[in-house]
Amino acid sequence: MNLEALLLKTLLWNAQLLVALFFIAGFVSFYLENWGHAFRDKTLSHSRQLMYRVLLIVQAVFF
Repeated sequence: MNLEALLLKTLLWNAQLLVALFFIAGFVSFYLENWGHAFRDKTLSHSRQLMYRVLLIVQAVFF
């Protein structure tokens, strides 16, 4: 394998890693926002908190 091919593979891998990190950061941010509504926000009704808790499970399973 020559140096150019190795450099290209490294750059492509870094680009994929960067995109994956953005998706991971977005998922964690959205999950923590929902978790805060489900468990910390005492101004929400109990049924609304349950809806957020179900949303957490759905989000974890399907996303």
